[in-house]
Amino acid sequence: MINIILVPINVLFGRNFDQEFSHQYLKNKLYKTFKKIILIIFYGRDTLIVFLKSLSLHYIELKHYQDEMFLEKLIRLICIKFIRIKFIIIGSKMLNRKKLFEKIVFSKSVREILSKKSNDLKKNYNLRFRMIKEISANYSHRAIYFSNKILKKVFKYAYQELSIHNINKITKLAKKGYIMIYIPCHRSHMDYLILSYILYNQGIAPPHIAAGINLNFWPIGAVLKLLGAFFIRRSFKGNKLYLATLQEYLKELFIQRNSIEYFIEGSRSRTGIFLYPKTGMLIMTIRAFLNNINRSIVLIPIYIGYENIIEIQSYKKEILGFKKEKENIYHIVKTIYKLKNLGKAYVNFANPILLHRWINKEISKTKNVQKFDKNLPLNEANKIIGNLAFDLMVRINNVAVVNLISILSSILVSTPNLSLKFSKILSQINFYFNIFKNIPYKFDIILPHLNFRETFNNIIFKKTFSIKKGKNKLEDVIFVKNHNIIKINYHSNTIKHLLILPSLVSNIIFTYKSINYIDLKNIVVMLYPFLKVELFLKFHENQISHISFAIIEILIQNNFIVKYNSKIYALKNELKNLDLIAFHSRGFLRKLMIICCILQKESSCSQTFLKNTSFNIMRKLLSNQTRFSDNFDKKNFFALVRILYKNFYIHRSCDTNDTKNKKMHFLIKTLMFLI
Repeated sequence: MINIILVPINVLFGRNFDQEFSHQYLKNKLYKTFKKIILIIFYGRDTLIVFLKSLSLHYIELKHYQDEMFLEKLIRLICIKFIRIKFIIIGSKMLNRKKLFEKIVFSKSVREILSKKSNDLKKNYNLRFRMIKEISANYSHRAIYFSNKILKKVFKYAYQELSIHNINKITKLAKKGYIMIYIPCHRSHMDYLILSYILYNQGIAPPHIAAGINLNFWPIGAVLKLLGAFFIRRSFKGNKLYLATLQEYLKELFIQRNSIEYFIEGSRSRTGIFLYPKTGMLIMTIRAFLNNINRSIVLIPIYIGYENIIEIQSYKKEILGFKKEKENIYHIVKTIYKLKNLGKAYVNFANPILLHRWINKEISKTKNVQKFDKNLPLNEANKIIGNLAFDLMVRINNVAVVNLISILSSILVSTPNLSLKFSKILSQINFYFNIFKNIPYKFDIILPHLNFRETFNNIIFKKTFSIKKGKNKLEDVIFVKNHNIIKINYHSNTIKHLLILPSLVSNIIFTYKSINYIDLKNIVVMLYPFLKVELFLKFHENQISHISFAIIEILIQNNFIVKYNSKIYALKNELKNLDLIAFHSRGFLRKLMIICCILQKESSCSQTFLKNTSFNIMRKLLSNQTRFSDNFDKKNFFALVRILYKNFYIHRSCDTNDTKNKKMHFLIKTLMFLI
């Protein structure tokens, strides 16, 4: 008996949705045939052929021979799958902007706010119209199609390669019908262009993108709106009407099952270290979800990294204290000239969070769903959502893509003269790889292939590092010129979270020269909560003892230290190598010590005072020390202060004398010794 296999195939000629042909009387067979011919002529290269799961007729006959309606059911199921595939690739049918405006204007939440305001209906109508027009996107499939053609040429010219990892996770979720919320880290304006380009070419509809209002200038604003951008003001505190309008717009996007992208950091990182998450969009996402509980939403954290950042020159100026340049058309044109030889760009999709599962888990803890809905923002609900935001940042960090530029930057930034012989660099690179492969990040991060000849001949390498020729290759000296110090510090910071614990352990051993393992572990355990909030580390406090032991084993294998009984000794001949890795923890320890010293000195110790004072002092101390550019995010400082309160280093009474706060004095003493 011959077993016949059926393979359902869906052919899509272009990606324009049917709503662009709205005249119903035209939709006859002749018109549809003519339309397909036109689409093949104009969009032939954008034709997609999708193969669905095959079906065995022999299996169907054996399993369903008694069901007379089975063939009809099968045809209906295949048709539904065809519709779903079309939905995944093209996206949802968009509401007419006029209808969208009417739905938002007459929504319950907007009307409730307006009822408390002026009765001037005309004024209110114009205000609401301007707000919706400012916020809403003007999503166009044709614009996305043509922009994809342009971006294909731009990226081919600008980047050596777009390296994509774990995209299969996303295609599987899209096929299951989830509403996708893409949450990437934010390092460059190229982030949203690259992500939309990748999704489009993987057969997934590009998302609507929450963009800063600073990008809404002529003509870029209009173009970005066509590509799915909707603009949000930097601050709208106290403006309840704007908040309600934005919330209703987001809700409509979810109702229409549109995917969305927003940057949880709120702004681009100028130092390479992630900024502390801002929870505004996340709160609105959860509110929208709870108002449409039947919608399945998935949060997708994404790591995006580069071998070269086009904005690095403007970042340098901002780190050195210059005012941020306002985006304008001249600035965009000037940036286009830099789009050349930027090396590789990396995109790695992290483990997603299914929102309904997360909320069910939190509801089982709080036993009150209303805390996520009507009563937001409440302290308890904000804390829970803050934990979700932190978890998203941790997941992004977990899938970091390491490249040789970041490794070399980390090695050279830690040297006294920003230079090192090639032979020493090779040994340090091998040591770094031992760390990356043995510490628990090894299952998530992407490591580069070691091809030094290709790397050292790369234009990106030559732009970043310089070489002073020696007697032979191993005697060559790799060094960094002064104008590239901030640049290599930036690249070093992108992998700082992978090196911080090995660096801290090395720093303790380097400082003490000999130390009992228990004492070393206690110091690491004491400092880890601060490191965790600073660099979004994934390890639980209970794992630190095990990880510290693993790091010590790696240091022993590389002959940097020796262990005798329960004591650890630093080898004199290897102190320089140990110092290179120890360097990476000192900037953070210095920052933490400044906060603690202010606490010890000042009688007033409110959290706000500590945040502002320590922030200003740190900026003054390090304003001219470009090698130590660190995270200057105020929210990050505030998170460190919260840990001091949480772990009882500070008492609410502000007593900091020896008898009442020995814990704080021990922390300060340890920090002073380590830096």
